[in-house]
Amino acid sequence: MTKQEANQQRSLDAFMARKVEFDALLGELQQASAEHFGGKR
Repeated sequence: MTKQEANQQRSLDAFMARKVEFDALLGELQQASAEHFGGKR
């Protein structure tokens, strides 16, 4: 693996880790919204 490929892989790994966190927060927000506004539309 070249230095550039390793850097790209680290960048992708960091992105995916943040995406998982973001998706979890989005799920919590959707749940709170559904509870507050009386369900999904």
